[in-house]
Amino acid sequence: MFKLNINNITDKPTIAIFTKGASTDLKYFGESKSGTWKVDPNKEYDKVIIYHRNEIANTNTIYAADFIRTEEANDSRSTIIFNNVEKVETTDSSWFDFTGNKSSNPIKYFNI
Repeated sequence: MFKLNINNITDKPTIAIFTKGASTDLKYFGESKSGTWKVDPNKEYDKVIIYHRNEIANTNTIYAADFIRTEEANDSRSTIIFNNVEKVETTDSSWFDFTGNKSSNPIKYFNI
């Protein structure tokens, strides 16, 4: 594993999501879905970066995908729909190091 930063992955408008995977449905073929998140409806992005924290294996796996759309869920939250999922790398970078931000917010926007 190595240190990885989101700027090494894409320069396109991006939403990054921190997840432990419970509600995230990742598929290498077809549409994938995130859990439900409070997202800014005024932001537009092309890419989705998933930072998947596996606490049992003590690993952080990074996936990149193409944004398709958001779907309204409940409680002012949305599900993010994406496809073309690719595993980028496994990293020992924390969420904070990966996103370059000390906030604990599980949603980050880049290049917007």
